[in-house]
Amino acid sequence: PGTKEPDGALAKDIVWRSVAKGLLMFSPVGPQGCTIKICPPLCITEDAVREGCEVLEESFQEALAARREA
Repeated sequence: PGTKEPDGALAKDIVWRSVAKGLLMFSPVGPQGCTIKICPPLCITEDAVREGCEVLEESFQEALAARREA
């Protein structure tokens, strides 16, 4: 927080937390693996989009909380 430095470890933690909750994700991409990539199908339902966003939000919150505790 407070920097613009890439954080591949945080991206990886978020992705793996999302996968553990059942959300299909790509491995982090980009410079130093710090970009979270999503690619929903074009025929995705609104309910599936909402559920996926909820999973991502939970994963972000958990990963950031774990980071603060460390």
